[in-house]
Amino acid sequence: MSPAVSQLRELYIEPTSHCNLHCVMCSRNSWKNEHAGHMALTLFDKIIDEIPDSINRIFFGGIGEPLFHPDIMYMLRRAKETGCAVEMITNGTLLDLDMSEKIVDARLDILWISFGSMGEDSYEHTHLCTGNTSVMSNINTFNKVRGYLYRNLHYTLKTKLGISFILMKRNLSEYKRLLQNAYSLGIAKIKATHLIPYEKSQLGQICYERVFGAGLYGAAGNLDVHVDMPFMDTQDIQKQDMLQLFSYPVLSFSFMGMPLQTKVDYCRFIQEGVAFVR
Repeated sequence: MSPAVSQLRELYIEPTSHCNLHCVMCSRNSWKNEHAGHMALTLFDKIIDEIPDSINRIFFGGIGEPLFHPDIMYMLRRAKETGCAVEMITNGTLLDLDMSEKIVDARLDILWISFGSMGEDSYEHTHLCTGNTSVMSNINTFNKVRGYLYRNLHYTLKTKLGISFILMKRNLSEYKRLLQNAYSLGIAKIKATHLIPYEKSQLGQICYERVFGAGLYGAAGNLDVHVDMPFMDTQDIQKQDMLQLFSYPVLSFSFMGMPLQTKVDYCRFIQEGVAFVR
């Protein structure tokens, strides 16, 4: 085994590039000469059979909707047989009672649901989905299946729930609602990601135009001013608009000694040993 392979820690697998939605912010809208398809089971089995011992996490996701693959449950079960932690991301629209039961039965470690709104009307506007499917209703169904509603009875949760939220200017209030309701929804992890504008019409929705060149997204220079912040009442911070200071170019920040700067010239796929098979 080559040194590069032995350094792998995580494996991302894209089961399919098919999807049942047409989200306005998806890169699929800018595809040219790219054909959608499912991963063949022969390829998947070969991946699992030859997986390096160094891999400790397998993640199912990519451009498509994993639950759209007809053999996704077989894939999840085989992945769990490796002893690795197994996670999957979905748009949540196919997460009905039957699918929820199968996912929990497959012993998935974390199910991530990706969306950009908590309201059904705004969700349909963002994701351009049809029908009356409610992702929030599906989350409630999933919680019932995995026993979250009975957590006070010391029920052991079999699968954790994570949310991947795509930040845009028009849905910041929805993100606030998500944070406020996270515990009641049984959410264990929330990962906020920025909108990547694939079209000029989306530029007005990005939330990082001013801070992209500021200290928060780069290394602090020798002449920059470093500010160490204590924890404060959020109401007082909002009144003074102090959060706007985080985009000031010559200021770098930390909270109680924990720096906020991102890693410079850092690719987690390389430095953290991540491989992706599409």
